[in-house]
Amino acid sequence: CNEKLLNKTDYFMCNKGHGYLLNGPALNDVSDGKLMLDSVKQHEDQVRNKLITCPSCGRQMDHVDYNGSKVVIDSCTFCPYRWVDSSEFSILSTVSN
Repeated sequence: CNEKLLNKTDYFMCNKGHGYLLNGPALNDVSDGKLMLDSVKQHEDQVRNKLITCPSCGRQMDHVDYNGSKVVIDSCTFCPYRWVDSSEFSILSTVSN
């Protein structure tokens, strides 16, 4: 949505409810239950298939299966960040490492 992300110390979040920007270790901590993210109201149009631009470096992110699961997140190959839509976040905690 091109809104400025809120800096939450260990991650960034979209105030409009689109999702979260995290580095790999923080994403693993979320999946392991070691890091809790602030809740956002899930945005109504969360299902999307188009690639997004990395909010950090501005380059195109790739769709990847998180930890070999069926949860598809966006990963930047140019910087350490992953984008997790708010709808994807709700099932990350059920994915084991």
